[in-house]
Order: sequence, then C-alpha cells, then structure tokens
Amino acid sequence: MDLSLRPMSTSQVLDKTFSLYRENFLLFAGIAALPPACLLIFNFLMLGSGSAMTGSPAAMLAAGAVILLASLGVAILWLMGYALASGASAYAVSRFYLGYATTIGEAYRLIKPYVGRVVGIVLLFFVGMVIVGIALGICFVVLSIFVGVSAGIGAKSTAAPIALVVAFFLLGIPIVVLLLYLWAIFAFSVPACVLEKLGILESMQRSAVLTQGARWRLVLVYVLAAILTFAVSQVLAIPYYIGIFRTVSTGDVGALRPYLMWQYLAQFISGSLSFPIVTIAVCLIYYDQRVRKEAFDLQFMMETMGNQPRTPAPIAPPPASIPPALG
Repeated sequence: MDLSLRPMSTSQVLDKTFSLYRENFLLFAGIAALPPACLLIFNFLMLGSGSAMTGSPAAMLAAGAVILLASLGVAILWLMGYALASGASAYAVSRFYLGYATTIGEAYRLIKPYVGRVVGIVLLFFVGMVIVGIALGICFVVLSIFVGVSAGIGAKSTAAPIALVVAFFLLGIPIVVLLLYLWAIFAFSVPACVLEKLGILESMQRSAVLTQGARWRLVLVYVLAAILTFAVSQVLAIPYYIGIFRTVSTGDVGALRPYLMWQYLAQFISGSLSFPIVTIAVCLIYYDQRVRKEAFDLQFMMETMGNQPRTPAPIAPPPASIPPALG
C-alpha cells in the first residue's frame, strides 16, 4: 500500500485508515483487545458473583464492598490498558506509515519507557473531560428547568416531554459537539508523547498547537467511528435481544444468563474492532498535519538519505604506460 508522505484530504485519510486496518487486521485488533478484555473479565466476574447478592444482608453487604473494590480496580486496569493500547497503536501506525513493519509484541515493548507519561495524559484528559461534562450537564439541567418554567409547563403537563426534546436539541447537541471538540484539541497527545518523546504537559501543548486546522476532521472521524461501533454492537447484540424477549415471554430470569454472557463477549468484539479505526485515523491526521505545517516529508527524506551508507567513489584506473618513442 502506498503510504507516501504527502498532504491528504479527509476522504484519503479515511481510505488509508481502512486500507491499513484491513491489511493488518490481526495486528491492530490484537493491540486494541487489551482495554475491552479488562471489561470482559470484570463482567464475567460480576456475573459469577451475582448469586451472592441474594443471601443474607451481611453477605450482600460484603458482596457489595467486593464489587465496589473490583470496579475501582477494573477502572484502573482499563485506564492503563487504554493508555497502552493507544500508545502501541500510534507506534504501529507510525511504523507502517514510514514504510516499516512491526508486531504486537514489539509495539507494546517499545512503548514501555513512555507508559507513565501516556497513562498520565489519558488520566488527566479523562478527569478534565469528566469535570467539563459535569459542569455542562448542570448547565443543561438548569437551562432546561428555566425553559420549562418560562414556558409555563407543569410537571404533569403533556407538553413536558416535548420541551425536554426541544431542550436536548437546543442544548444537548451543542454540549456533545463541544466535548468532541475538546477531545479533538488533545487528540494528538499520545502520538506526540510516543513518537516525539515529549512529557505529559508538553505532549498536550503540542497537540493543542498541531491540531489547529484539523479539529473538525478529527470530530468527523470520531463520529464515524462511533456510528460504526454502534452498528456493529447492535448486530452482535441480536441474540441478546432475543434472550430478553424469551425471558419476558417465559418469566424465567435464569434463562437470560447465556445471552448475557454473549452480550459481554459481543461488547469485547465490538470494542476490539472499533478502537483501531480512531487510533489509525488520528495518527494519520497527525502525520498529515506535520507534513502540512512542518514539511515533515522533507525532514524524513533528508534523515533517511543521511542514514544511508555512503558508496565509495570509483577509483580511476592507472594510466597505461606510454612506450618510448622510436628514434
């Protein structure tokens, strides 16, 4: 596949994303399997401990404490898995983009020196997004109440659901777009950390500068990946929906257990399949921005030529001896 260093349009980025993913499917899916694997193990453990929640109050309290601690532990493991998978994916895309090859083991092994930085970036980013999301959510609720009171809509009014829908489209959608835009600002933080060997704050500052002019492209990529993830998850969830229908029809809650196990497995599959789409596209746009703003293609070409061994200059043969002139 041609991954030449040159500016690319959004359609070309998406085309190269799916081409690179299709040609190296096992590599990228294997790298991306780490975060959803943590959730899969946790879900199966919770499913197995569900019987403990039906015993005595003391047993239920102990089981609740265990579940709380397990949830905290799996959140930490998921965070680390997400950080590792993001860094390894960025490294793998970089290798293929620059004309080399790699493996799952090599991708994870070579990002070990940057694990702490990548985890710090992901943690700082998620905490910031949660704080911003809570603040925007509070604003949404307050403005929704204000709109309802201003319109004179009572709690039991039939117009209340309509007002909530209108408030969602007027306020909720802009909030979601704002959160996606904030994500786009720092989308290059992990690639900058792994590929340019920067610190946590330096990587985030580098991303804020480098994403200028490409943030809406990143938002579009994320939205498309979310749509594909939703579509894949819904197709895989069809057996689970069948199980719910059978459970409602028969009243046998225990019959839902195998379908629930399949749903957890389906979430693992959809997460492993969709995660590389975002990471590959983000890394390609990262290089595209460096080509546009920093002439990275020329830098890489000169570095490549500088690393090539010099060929020795050809040595001219000695001149042939001239016979003495005949007298």
